[in-house]
Amino acid sequence: LKGTKSEASARILKKMVSTFAKQTNLANNFTKLIKEAIIYFNSDNIGDIRECHKTVNEMFECVDIMLKTYTNTSEIWTQVVPNCIALSMTLLTKIQDRDGLRNSLKILTSIFDIKYNKD
Repeated sequence: LKGTKSEASARILKKMVSTFAKQTNLANNFTKLIKEAIIYFNSDNIGDIRECHKTVNEMFECVDIMLKTYTNTSEIWTQVVPNCIALSMTLLTKIQDRDGLRNSLKILTSIFDIKYNKD
């Protein structure tokens, strides 16, 4: 799932992230998987980010779920959030889709919201 541009795969991943949020051993695996997916989408291997911004939006929703429900907050803040911020900046500078821009700003708002920034 981490190396695909499929929006449907990202939706499945989002459902899994949400479903297994309370299982600590799986939460750590999902943290790593989301981090690697976000790095992939921010790499040169992706080509034109505009073609897969809907998939990236699903990834951002995964991060939002993690910020709200996961207990492994230090891993999320050190591994996922910095890469998520970098990808958000890439999207904000490269796409013109209104929903994509809105979702990029939405995840940044969640990241910087004081109630989720516990560390």
